[in-house]
Amino acid sequence: MVATFRPWPEHDNGLGYLHGGLISAVLDCHSAAAVYGEADKRGWVAAADAALPYVTAGLDVRFIRPSPLGDDVELTAHITEATVDAMRCEAELVWEGPTWASATAVWKRRRPR
Repeated sequence: MVATFRPWPEHDNGLGYLHGGLISAVLDCHSAAAVYGEADKRGWVAAADAALPYVTAGLDVRFIRPSPLGDDVELTAHITEATVDAMRCEAELVWEGPTWASATAVWKRRRPR
């Protein structure tokens, strides 16, 4: 799954780069798109017993280099493991070729009590 994200000036970390918290949020959200796409493809969303069938259970973000502010960046995500109860997704923030930040997201099936 691929998407484009355009950081705003308000996303500045105070030093002229994209804020790390925002990078984490964007990678988490993009991994969600991959997880929900995979779950939908397998018929797991329709069979879910909750309006929100999967939730982030863990997010490990690696900041490889200071990320650009003001230019479009590319987000990629792909599922590396999938069961009805949990999924693992690898996501990256890419700009002009190299990866600037990456994340491993673990998603678990939400089961309302």
